[in-house]
Amino acid sequence: MTLTRKEYDLLSLLVQHAGEIIPREALLMRVWGYGADIRTRTLDVHVRRLRKKLGGYADQYIETIFGIGYRFQPFHAPRFYQPAVTKPVVALSA
Repeated sequence: MTLTRKEYDLLSLLVQHAGEIIPREALLMRVWGYGADIRTRTLDVHVRRLRKKLGGYADQYIETIFGIGYRFQPFHAPRFYQPAVTKPVVALSA
């Protein structure tokens, strides 16, 4: 797979922090050097290009956390928090 320098930098940063949600502002600062006051779609365009290059694996690996940022999921883990099912406690009468 051939990546541009920025695509590689973005994917590398996501992989280094696998499983963690990385805010948009942090990605824009670390990869492009953009401050929080800059409004741009650069990150979204690069994520879209990475997903296209990853093909069928794209949705498995790069997760959009709406309103926050992105997360790289290296394993086929559940994408949403699901609380463990516990058995209800039953009080026994004497």
